[in-house]
Amino acid sequence: MNSKVFLFTVLIIVGLCSCDTEPQIDMDKLDNYYFVECTLTNDTVQSLTIQHMRYLVDFAFSDRPNSAFGVSGATVKLKVADTEYTFADSGTGLYKCRTDSIPEGMACSLLIVLSDGTEFQSSIITPSISLLPKDTLWIIPDSAFSFISEGDEEPNPAGVIGSHFTDTIYYEISPGSILMNPEPHIWYERINNHLWMKIDTLQNAILVTTATDSPSVLYAILDTTQLSRLFYYSISHINKFYEKEYVDIDDGHLDEEMLKKYSNIEGEKIYGFFTSDGVSIEKYYQIKIRK
Repeated sequence: MNSKVFLFTVLIIVGLCSCDTEPQIDMDKLDNYYFVECTLTNDTVQSLTIQHMRYLVDFAFSDRPNSAFGVSGATVKLKVADTEYTFADSGTGLYKCRTDSIPEGMACSLLIVLSDGTEFQSSIITPSISLLPKDTLWIIPDSAFSFISEGDEEPNPAGVIGSHFTDTIYYEISPGSILMNPEPHIWYERINNHLWMKIDTLQNAILVTTATDSPSVLYAILDTTQLSRLFYYSISHINKFYEKEYVDIDDGHLDEEMLKKYSNIEGEKIYGFFTSDGVSIEKYYQIKIRK
């Protein structure tokens, strides 16, 4: 069974049932509900699953294969810009189709028609990211950096307190996407002294700050140029929910209202997620320190 689908199955069950001794599940409510999952990838083969939610609940407490719970006989179409693709039905609830490579920032729509005529649909814009061209970051050293340390631990460079001595990189992402904090490469190090970059995001800008536990280090390299790599990653807000990073889960419980909030498949008695893999880029910058 798809690991993501299984993860959601477990979370859904926890949210919809009480598990004091044995699972107490509202089978009447879930009897006619469906669960759809489709994540567009950079591959040219796309997959989609349609399953009965009641049977997904049963599956968590049985050894039966998930194919026993699939919904077959549906017509599934994916539209990418003006090109339409039709998924082939495997007969087990799994549907596949071949596509051209799907570009970043592309409008995509999904239409599902069950054998009884019930329709589900969804639309997304695939994640994208673009950066304002910039080769050099100019950082002003700040002798007033403060570091947060806990107990006997080393000072935490991520805890640098409010310096406005930053340089800015501007970016754009597609609607419905989230920019994950760029991951900086530690670009300067000398014995007993370290120089870090602290990265923050604010609206459509990335703020880059240098930090050191020895401010004199910054001044010592004023006339040198360092090279730094920043890695950028843009994902759908639904993907972030997928990874359990964006949604507050109280004590590991996922309630039905939260599931409704992030489900983006439209229709009656349906939960599901139509999304796309994230996109990433990396860029090297010259780092120059100035007074």
